[in-house]
Amino acid sequence: MLTTTLENLQPGTVYEASVWTFNNHNRTASLVVSSQQPGTFHIESSDVQATDAAGWQQHLIRFHIPFQQSPATSNATFTTMVWKKFG
Repeated sequence: MLTTTLENLQPGTVYEASVWTFNNHNRTASLVVSSQQPGTFHIESSDVQATDAAGWQQHLIRFHIPFQQSPATSNATFTTMVWKKFG
C-alpha cells in the first residue's frame, strides 16, 4: 500500500488525487482518502479515468472537506492511499 499524508486541508476547497496503476482490468485497485480519525471522513474509488497504450490506468478522485465540520474533523490529518485487493 502506498500512502501520503495531507495536513491543513481547508473546508470547501476541492482537492484532487491521482495515481497510475498497471493492468487493473478487474478493478482491484482503489484510490482512498480518509481522515486518520476513524469514522469521520472516508471516500474511495476504483474508477479509471484514462488508460494508455501500455496498459497503465489513471485513477482520479476529487473531494472536499465539508464546511460543517465536527470537532473530530477540524484540523484533522488525512491520508491518501492506493489499495489493491488480492485474492
